[in-house]
Amino acid sequence: MATRLLDAAGFGVQSVKREALATGVANARLQDGTLDAYFLVGGLPLPGLIDLAAKGVQFRLVDQGEALPTLLSKYGGLYTHSSIPARTYPGQDVEIPVLGSNYILAAEPLS
Repeated sequence: MATRLLDAAGFGVQSVKREALATGVANARLQDGTLDAYFLVGGLPLPGLIDLAAKGVQFRLVDQGEALPTLLSKYGGLYTHSSIPARTYPGQDVEIPVLGSNYILAAEPLS
């Protein structure tokens, strides 16, 4: 999802250093300036961003609106248009268009 979004936004994947980081590690690196940005997927509000805001760390949520038409036309029903409502996080006064995806829960059969 992140690679496709970066591609649709015009960033070459080669221009991004990819790392798999736990949210707490990514937050610490964002705070100390050793990380420029990270992708985080989950239900709102995301606890990792609440933690970051509680520490007084300034961050911005990136508007993905311009990349959405490309992704939606290229990948059809895999993604949806979604948004982060205004005031979901401290200092976020406007709604932020983002890419959404469907979540599926698979479980054992009922006995």
